[in-house]
Amino acid sequence: MLRSARFIHSHGNEGQVTFENRNLEAQRQVAIAERQYVLADYIARRNDRAARSPGFPPHRLFCPTDRGPFVYRGRRTLRDGRPAIVLQQGDSYIVKPVTLQEAEAFAHVARRATLQRLEHVADRERGRERS
Repeated sequence: MLRSARFIHSHGNEGQVTFENRNLEAQRQVAIAERQYVLADYIARRNDRAARSPGFPPHRLFCPTDRGPFVYRGRRTLRDGRPAIVLQQGDSYIVKPVTLQEAEAFAHVARRATLQRLEHVADRERGRERS
C-alpha cells in the first residue's frame, strides 16, 4: 500500500513533514520521541558518570546556536544504532546526532582538529576549505 505525506510549509515549520493520515502521524511522533529519549538517556548516563568521576567532563546536547571552536572527540553509537559525534568546547562535551555519512566525514577530516564552524568538515571533505 502506498502512503503519502503532506509537507507543512509555514514560516515556523519550514520543511517539516506531517502525515495526513492520523495513524501515520502518531507513529511518526512516537518515533521522534523514542529518538529523543535515547539521546537524552545517553547524555544523562554520561553526566551520572561525570558526577562520580572527577575529571570526566559533563555532556550536553548540541544546540543550533552553538559556535566554535570545537575539538572533535569521537563518534559514538547510540543504543538505537544511530551515530552521534562528541565535540569538546571548553570543559564540556557536546553530543550531536548525525547521519552515518556525516559521522564518517567527521572521523576522516576532523580527528584532533579544532573547528571554528561545523561546516568546515563538509568543505574539507569536498577538498576546499573556508576561511
